[in-house]
Amino acid sequence: ACPDLSGATEAFHVLRANGFRERFAALPAQSRAELKDTIRWNLAAGEALTVADLDRAWAARRAVYDRVATFFTRHDFLRLAGTGVLLVAGTGLLEACGSGSTQTAASTGATSGAGKYPSQGLSNQVPDPTNAYWSLWTAGVTAAAPTVNLVVQTATTNNDVSTQINLMQEEATKAIKLVVLTVADTSIVPQVANIAAQNGMWFGNSHSHPAWVMAETLGEHYSVFTTPDNFRMAYELGTSLFTAIGGKGQVINIEGVPGFAASILRSAGYQAAAKAFPGIEIVASDYGYFNRVQTAPVFQRLFSAHPNVKAVVCASDDSAMGAISVLRSRGAKGILTVGIDAIPDYLAEIESGQYAHATCTIYGTWNGAWLTARVFDAFHGFKPDPLERMMVTGHTVIDSAASAKAYQKTFLNGAGADRYNPALMSRVLHPNDWRPQNAMRIFVPDEQWPHSQPKPTGFAPPADWAASLKAGNLQKLNQEYASRFAALNPAAGIGKPVTA
Repeated sequence: ACPDLSGATEAFHVLRANGFRERFAALPAQSRAELKDTIRWNLAAGEALTVADLDRAWAARRAVYDRVATFFTRHDFLRLAGTGVLLVAGTGLLEACGSGSTQTAASTGATSGAGKYPSQGLSNQVPDPTNAYWSLWTAGVTAAAPTVNLVVQTATTNNDVSTQINLMQEEATKAIKLVVLTVADTSIVPQVANIAAQNGMWFGNSHSHPAWVMAETLGEHYSVFTTPDNFRMAYELGTSLFTAIGGKGQVINIEGVPGFAASILRSAGYQAAAKAFPGIEIVASDYGYFNRVQTAPVFQRLFSAHPNVKAVVCASDDSAMGAISVLRSRGAKGILTVGIDAIPDYLAEIESGQYAHATCTIYGTWNGAWLTARVFDAFHGFKPDPLERMMVTGHTVIDSAASAKAYQKTFLNGAGADRYNPALMSRVLHPNDWRPQNAMRIFVPDEQWPHSQPKPTGFAPPADWAASLKAGNLQKLNQEYASRFAALNPAAGIGKPVTA
């Protein structure tokens, strides 16, 4: 007997080509010519892909995973003639049946101490597979899974609320107990938490959460919410950009997704930075959905209406790449952009010095790995301090060719997964010597949410959160996280320090 792997080869080729596109698309023609022929072929194939191609590939990958998972509910082993294993990092696809193993690394039992815990399925839900940040996130999830004995199943929500709710319900029917995700809209967080609680699922969420709603009030199965300091990042990037253009000029703002917390806060940060420069005017804003394909026509329209702009502030690097494609096609000169995520092709743009001024890395690979470890811990009984249920995570501004090159070399060759030790992120596997491996601090509502929404009358945090705060645990925990990060800092030496 053999699991049905039909569609795996086609999906693999599409996702591989897309990976080469994300990494090498920004290279000038002269540099492309120096690449070996197989890389050039994959790059060309990636640039020819459409969003529909990627959607089909991710759907095929999911179907293969489901068929293999079903197969192993009826069979315990595969007897094979060969010993070769082809593991496709970052996609989770394995080719071969009759000529090699169909196990993922997570199913081999080589789990750095997690082997005594039964293998579990983990649902990795990403909003947009065409955005390189989510490829990095998924690489982190995939790298962490073997260390905590998990089998990863990645699905795409396409930033659609109904798709995500249906996906959560579908995963529940498959007895999936662990989930890492970013919600398509802040409004569905309570509904996602309710599905998780009803079905004994533990989930970690990043980037988008409703203001003035504490994670703890949504039940213990909402194990953690993480977010970079989106307002502060955008403020720092905006300040750097507006200084670079001489403190005056018109600016276009490309936002992310309506109702998405990170988008709201990043836009607020850019606006706050603009207010500090009397000569800066944000003349137009619209949504680019964190995606270059959707951003390009939006920016084309805005740029046609405001041809004298000096700068473009973007909610993500992928959107910035969409804006740059328009600027380049129209031969625009002297216009700078900023973005967030530190994806490979935008870093290459920073190195070129033409349209990209700066970006901010939020360590996507780390985020995927850390959330994976945290939901594993929650499933196996770890109880964090109430203050640890919501955390602010580290970021680093990258605003020079040297820092862009250093970050690319350190974190994006192989998606940077080898820079981290996911097992040490687990408080269950390493209760005494755990290491966060990124800057982290406690999320304080009064510091974060006023930037996006005024504090409601009568708001009060949960009693045990308030009690922990009163006991002085905020300072103690922040100091502990800082100390443990200093003991293992994968970002040491890449330029500016990591700040949370």
